[in-house]
Amino acid sequence: MRRLIAAILFTAVLALPGAAVSQAGGPSGDGTPVVIGRSYTVPSLVLNEDRPIQVYFPPDYEGSTDPFPVIYVLDGPGHLLHTAGSMQFLADNQRVPSAIVVSINNTAGHRTRDLTPPVTDSAGRAAFPDAGGADAFLRFLQEELKPWMASHFRVAPFSMLIGHSFGGLFVTHVLNTDPGAFKAYVAISPSLWWDGGAFTEGLASMFMRHPDAKGSLYMTMGSEGGDMLAGAWHFLETLEVKAPPSFRWKWQPMPAEDHGSVPARSTYDGLEWIFSEWSARDRFRALATEGMAAYPMLETHFAVMAEQFGFDPRPLEEGLNRAGYELVGRDNPAEGVRVFEKVVELYPESANAHDSLGDGLVAACRLDDARREYGTAITMATAAGLTDFAAAYRGSLAELDALTARGGGDCAGK
Repeated sequence: MRRLIAAILFTAVLALPGAAVSQAGGPSGDGTPVVIGRSYTVPSLVLNEDRPIQVYFPPDYEGSTDPFPVIYVLDGPGHLLHTAGSMQFLADNQRVPSAIVVSINNTAGHRTRDLTPPVTDSAGRAAFPDAGGADAFLRFLQEELKPWMASHFRVAPFSMLIGHSFGGLFVTHVLNTDPGAFKAYVAISPSLWWDGGAFTEGLASMFMRHPDAKGSLYMTMGSEGGDMLAGAWHFLETLEVKAPPSFRWKWQPMPAEDHGSVPARSTYDGLEWIFSEWSARDRFRALATEGMAAYPMLETHFAVMAEQFGFDPRPLEEGLNRAGYELVGRDNPAEGVRVFEKVVELYPESANAHDSLGDGLVAACRLDDARREYGTAITMATAAGLTDFAAAYRGSLAELDALTARGGGDCAGK
């Protein structure tokens, strides 16, 4: 669908200030708030408190019936904006799949409690008297938050956990406790100095307890040095010697970043590395030039990705649509229609797929068939309550009616 790639309605979270701006030559008035997600409260019996979360939905979530991977981000409000931005930028460039981003907020005074494993030395207990609640927090994630997300939204089996500092420490604790809790992990400058080194000593037996561990870990460290770096090196020794082939990992020092700046770069690079084999740009490009003759290799690629990541094996609807429009733009509407027909075959529940097929049929001068597809798109979107999408599809049909009223334009006589 050409006109409505990113039409999704968000409720207010992180809205830019709406105060009037009045400067020489500048705008005036309240403006329109810019928002990136929705805010929810998840009740927790495990933690005996309500937990606020913020959720970013990618533009292609609305109007689709597909499940989406979920990226869970600790210390949420400080990292939702750059995480969602990195994910969406990479997804728009077909480097990663579109994903939902869940920002997990801390509750007042409970960050250390939730993100840290128990402390064994007396000095640590004195310095962090409320520490040691990581097991309970993991139970909250596994038993309450993830099921809550699954009951309210279309989520795929693939999930990722990202944490910085104490959040990075928690990521390693999850790996040590239950590496299968998430499919991928990003540990950013993890506080592996925790408990005077006793915690990293405990990590040495992780793969003995989980010899068949699968998944991916991307771990970074800024310019912190000292005990932070020493703890990371200790954990790296375990990864180098004991990680099974089924467990992918990468260590990336970032000496140009300090402890505050390292999360944004780590998140972008981590997403790109975890999904380094995901990109099908070359295959989609071949489809856009060669037509359906290139489809089998695209299909094979996504079958392999489904096996590796647990995703839907169908090639991405958006990528297929883009290839169809490129074929039409290359003056090959017949082959474009074949691609759009494949999209409808793969995504029969997608109103957008029918609208795109309608566009291709107009380009191929099959106007009656195009009218049928636009009608189907309007009916499906209306039934689903997608009023903005239905309006856009009616616009497509109105353009076709205007073309017909003019005698069919370039299609006259064909």
